[in-house]
Amino acid sequence: MSDIFKKIEERKKTDKGIQPLPVSAAPPLDTPIVAHHETVFQPAPAPAEAEIITPSPQPIRQNIDVAAFTECEKAYNDALALMQEIMKEDAIYELIDIHRISAIVDKIIDLARAHPEKMTELALNPDVSSQTTYIFCHVTNVCILSIMIGLELGYEPYRLKELGTASLLHDVGMAHYLEIISQANKLSKEDFERTKNHTLFAAKMLSSIKGLDDVVFEVARQHHEHLDGSGYPDGLKGSQIHEYSSIVGILDIYEAMMHRRTYRTEFQARETIQEILKNKSAYDPKLIKVLINKIGIFPIGSLVELNTKELARVVALNSNNILRPVVKIITTCNGEECTEEKRVNLATEPAIWIRHLDKE
Repeated sequence: MSDIFKKIEERKKTDKGIQPLPVSAAPPLDTPIVAHHETVFQPAPAPAEAEIITPSPQPIRQNIDVAAFTECEKAYNDALALMQEIMKEDAIYELIDIHRISAIVDKIIDLARAHPEKMTELALNPDVSSQTTYIFCHVTNVCILSIMIGLELGYEPYRLKELGTASLLHDVGMAHYLEIISQANKLSKEDFERTKNHTLFAAKMLSSIKGLDDVVFEVARQHHEHLDGSGYPDGLKGSQIHEYSSIVGILDIYEAMMHRRTYRTEFQARETIQEILKNKSAYDPKLIKVLINKIGIFPIGSLVELNTKELARVVALNSNNILRPVVKIITTCNGEECTEEKRVNLATEPAIWIRHLDKE
């Protein structure tokens, strides 16, 4: 957990929080803001855990490619199982098989290319981390999302592999604090300060695994560093921070806010982006823009209600119009199940818009 996230948690506890954003018949255009000499598009303002259990993602919907979803789900569960083994307090890192790590990262990269919507939906499933120790889900989700961002940035295969490996292993230092971070209550100030050492533990632990690139240790140590120097453990600034660390850092926050914990509910994607933008000096503006365009204000898999009173699932994004994705109708305006395949591209249907996000 970063200092920024701790501040957000305090504000959410004391304030009324960000109210759901009603979208009018003519949704306002995104408002450009300038940060670090680049333009970032800010969304228009809004008027005790048990042993790991194989998670059950949201039910497979009609007409979905069942084989592809099953393949993605298997890769996800394989990554969870690997991280459960790696993050045991008594794990012997010298004996960890680098080839197994490599094979899982390769599989996630392949599936992120072939089935980006399904992998994104798995990574953002709000229910997964309620079924297993959340840290294993967290690192798996961050790995998937990091690879999605790397693909959007046009990374070459070797860079995707480095980023995927580093993001999957970035939080292994939390193995020393599983009891603390798994408690039902929010961390005390003392516990929070103790867990900050997970970055140092991670770098040391990973150095024992034969065959890992140095950049993996670097990301483990740096992923809580911020461009403005407000991060930890070394207070690095700007170009002192590796680009992979910046990617993992912003997604570490994004993923954490998008999933519920025992002491709070999850944030909506729009709330999460707004909070990141409030602290934009900490993050690379290029990465904020890519995060918004690639994952979106209404991420793949989000359940939304349209102004037509139909319930729909977001199935694709429009990068040139992030507030108007492609949706698949789930129920009619009368609340009846939609029996026919019906997809609506909101970017080409100005009379239809999203009223609000629905909870699962």
